[in-house]
Amino acid sequence: MAPHSTFRYALRWLSSLRLGIALIVLITLSCIGGSIIAADAQMGPDHAREYVFHTWWFLGLMGMLLFNLVLCSWEKSYIALTLYRKRNLISRPGFFEKTGHGYILRWKGPIETVAALLKRRYTVVARDGSSFYAQKGLLGRCGATIIHIGLLWTIGAGYYRILADDFGWGVFDSTIILPEGGQSGVYYSRIDRLKQPSQDNLVERKLPFEVRALDFRADLYPGSSVAKFFASQIEVLDAGKSTISEVTMSYPILYKGYKITQNSYTENDRIVRGQFRIVDTSTGAFQELDAGSGDPIKLKLPGAENLFFQVDEMDAGKPFKIVDLANHKVVQTGTLDGEGGAQPAFDMAGLEKQLQGSRYSFMISALFPNFQFDTNKQPTTKDEKFENPAVFVMLFKNGQSNGYAWLFLNQEAQKIIGQPHPEVEMTFKQYRLLPGTDGKGGLTDYEVEIAFHQKSPPKELGSFWVPAGKLQEVTGVDDTILSSPAVNIQRAHGDEMTTVGAATSVSPGGAAAETASGGNKAPAAEKGRYQATFLGQSTGFVTYLGFMKDPSVGWIFGGVIVVILGTFVAFLVNYREVWVYYDAEQGLLYLATNVRGTSPRSHREFDRLVTEISAMTGTPATALPPASEPK
Repeated sequence: MAPHSTFRYALRWLSSLRLGIALIVLITLSCIGGSIIAADAQMGPDHAREYVFHTWWFLGLMGMLLFNLVLCSWEKSYIALTLYRKRNLISRPGFFEKTGHGYILRWKGPIETVAALLKRRYTVVARDGSSFYAQKGLLGRCGATIIHIGLLWTIGAGYYRILADDFGWGVFDSTIILPEGGQSGVYYSRIDRLKQPSQDNLVERKLPFEVRALDFRADLYPGSSVAKFFASQIEVLDAGKSTISEVTMSYPILYKGYKITQNSYTENDRIVRGQFRIVDTSTGAFQELDAGSGDPIKLKLPGAENLFFQVDEMDAGKPFKIVDLANHKVVQTGTLDGEGGAQPAFDMAGLEKQLQGSRYSFMISALFPNFQFDTNKQPTTKDEKFENPAVFVMLFKNGQSNGYAWLFLNQEAQKIIGQPHPEVEMTFKQYRLLPGTDGKGGLTDYEVEIAFHQKSPPKELGSFWVPAGKLQEVTGVDDTILSSPAVNIQRAHGDEMTTVGAATSVSPGGAAAETASGGNKAPAAEKGRYQATFLGQSTGFVTYLGFMKDPSVGWIFGGVIVVILGTFVAFLVNYREVWVYYDAEQGLLYLATNVRGTSPRSHREFDRLVTEISAMTGTPATALPPASEPK
């Protein structure tokens, strides 16, 4: 066999559809086998990488598929990309009679009139006297080519990822080890991924930035040491800039193309942390947290977005501060109480568990029997006599905070504050002691009746007796409200108070407050809203963070986008050809079209052209009977 014949035979074999299908089947089976190995508890992803995905034979199959795809798509792509040069002029009446969509009509006018009408709808690429050839939708023939380019791009990007892992062009299978309060500028990678990490099997590399662990928290299953959730609060220090984020089991941190994930943790008794309770005195909500000296810890209290708790010394009587890192300012300073200080109304951690599965609910977080302000202009009760009762109501939607409301038994006070919540209107109707209580236990001895009315569409949602600190579900809320974004009513930094006779109300949102007797304002001070109690010391944790940078991700997404784009082009843009021939001797005008694919819209476009020409002659066009497609 001659050399050139051997080469042609090899090309035909490499470009054959059978080979392409066989390669796809082999690669699919290999991926299934690799996935089974990766899911095996005794082996895992590293063994799948070593025995399947990074082997010479798997890379060879991928390379052959790439080459086969290039050769398979080349012929049709060449035809599609050179269609603009096609000059398929037809001047045989028999051709038009064999088309699937053709017409014949009598024409006595100038042929230039027909040419002008044809050019209005199509691109005339060739003309020979009274014969015309026109095209439209050339881009549609390129759809398959675009799809093939996208597939080649995506497979090539996957190939690149494998090589990047093998040759160190990215960062894979690496770990950052951080004790709480500790800072690091290095990460560790295993030399041999089939072996466990040890001092001899780890190589230390420098991070492109510094990372600090501000806090770590883990929620354990009841009666178990197994964590169902754990997360780290991380500070990234880069060129003098600081960024604080939380990395959880499900949500990594993405920074400058690097991905930081939460992998695991261990407890370490050599790490000393302070335990603190932070109480929001305006609502009774509290949060217990641990902190190290100088580390800002994010507050997870309602209305405390972007607020962080920070101490320099861990002991009662030492100063603390609440800082707004987003706006770079100190919101509040204070002194740590000792054990037995500010007492909370309810536990935010417990509330988060109750909210799982809740659609629309509320909670009485604070009850003030005789509402007034303390010396710091914060809500409090003058005494335990129910002379001016008020409650602070927190609302929740789909498990998330959904605004709040101050409700007063004195309806004159309620009229001044209004009903600012955009979704519901609430009424404080009455209160009573819980059975078996004497009122000496504080707000937890009472329950109040709250009536709910949906604003739009108007609907009564019912009346509920609830004690303080209990989450109450509200049913019957309209689906449009449940699917809308949560209400965000900003508190603090300017809540203002209004006194009406014996009743005092709070005006949300910072609206100007006036008394009924003359408009005197009593603005609330921010000082003292949060009280912090030092609870003692505890041990801390070491958090293990995954660290990686995959340089192929952008390329893979780019290839997928190209495939999607090509699919839209192939299905939405139809390539069509139009032939026109005028037989001057017979006075007959022949028209035909060929549309690639099924497109009634494209056929109607051609029919409108025929109708326009027919209207100029005053005689209807005769449709030629359907036949085989033109050759």
